[in-house]
Amino acid sequence: MVALLLQLSRAHAGCDEAPLPEDFAALVQRAARDPVAARAARALVPCIDLPMEPIDAAQFHRAMAMDAWTRRADAEALAEMRAARAAASGWRAPARFLPLWAAAEPDPAAPSLPWEGLVDGGPGPIYLDRAAIVQRFTEGEWETRYLLPMTGSGDVIPDPPDSPMRLKAPAAVSARARLPAAGLVTGIALGVTGVIAFGYSVAWTAEFKDLDNPRVKDQDDLAELGNRANLATVGAWVLTGAGATCIGASVINLQFR
Repeated sequence: MVALLLQLSRAHAGCDEAPLPEDFAALVQRAARDPVAARAARALVPCIDLPMEPIDAAQFHRAMAMDAWTRRADAEALAEMRAARAAASGWRAPARFLPLWAAAEPDPAAPSLPWEGLVDGGPGPIYLDRAAIVQRFTEGEWETRYLLPMTGSGDVIPDPPDSPMRLKAPAAVSARARLPAAGLVTGIALGVTGVIAFGYSVAWTAEFKDLDNPRVKDQDDLAELGNRANLATVGAWVLTGAGATCIGASVINLQFR
């Protein structure tokens, strides 16, 4: 017989309001290395009033698995990671998580219960060997519960790493995150240089138009001063334009990344 931990409904869980998706996602990110954040994330699950996507459910279960593994709660860690693997089997586990990931392969023949609703963001039964976020639409709103098996299968997994565990974004996402910052710095530098060039342009143009300028002794001096003013003006426009382009592209990258 498998014992399950079933969370209370929203009405009995003390939910003042539903968490914003982005706030809940940020809390889940911290939960992998912060036991306080992990407890807070679990407590907020019944307050969710929107259907959950499988990728978000998988992220939640991975974070809870890391938290349980750190606490040496092997049965709980396996139940959470089985749910994570079932919800997003294509996730590439970092090297330090491979022992837990490999040990937590979902068993499609495990005991299950039928469920008319969503299980970790998709239709299907509730498997009794893994954790689950179960949802159903009733009385005009989404009801969300969190299930966790309280007994394990006897599997033993290696001890977790000593260093703090983190759920990192894929390398491609991290690289994209660095690109906008570099673009902003480059754009600002170009813009500042353009402003300086514009200042020289204004000064040299004033000298060029000054008929009593002591620095202009002949036509050659006048021509050289005119060339400097023209080059500074063109340079100012080019540099400020390039700077604005870099800044604009970086902002767009940050917004749509």
